[in-house]
Amino acid sequence: MQGDQPVNPGAFVIARGTASVAVNVTELLDVGSPRFALTALAAAVSQGAAPPVGTAGTASPARTLAAMEGHALGFDEDSRRIVVSVDGVTIAESSATVGMLETGLPVRHYFPRADVQMDLLDATTTETVCPFKGQASYWTLKVGDTEHRDLAWSYEKPIDGAERIRDLICFYDERVDLSIDGEAQDRPETPWSRSA
Repeated sequence: MQGDQPVNPGAFVIARGTASVAVNVTELLDVGSPRFALTALAAAVSQGAAPPVGTAGTASPARTLAAMEGHALGFDEDSRRIVVSVDGVTIAESSATVGMLETGLPVRHYFPRADVQMDLLDATTTETVCPFKGQASYWTLKVGDTEHRDLAWSYEKPIDGAERIRDLICFYDERVDLSIDGEAQDRPETPWSRSA
């Protein structure tokens, strides 16, 4: 620390190579849990983000996250008939999904709860935090004697910019049978292709 510069105990700069991120941890903690703050920091560092800030400690979470180059979310209402089934049992069927395209991932189809067989899903204690969408809650699907752990998720309190998927249910297309307008879709290959 130099001379008589003001000190903000919650502010610091994370550097990776030539990129740096000015972060105010107090602001990050104000938007959610400590896990959210750590996830946001990790994402910022891993992507080498350098948000437009005047001085260390003045970055807001939204500006920090929005500045991550190369990452985008897109949402579209989808009126096609989309059906999700597992082991021959229809779990969800809708002509009113929200399709979400996120950098590096296949299109995710978010279903209104009214179009999902919620009686086949059991809430789990699993939670994850995405710096672009917020905190997700998960459900396990039980079909007969088979359990498909954490197969579905929802963002009940998404962060700004992801409100269109609030309370909708999404499934890992990698682990379900998906058809669109009666046409079976191939399962995408991603890190989530194997069951948990």
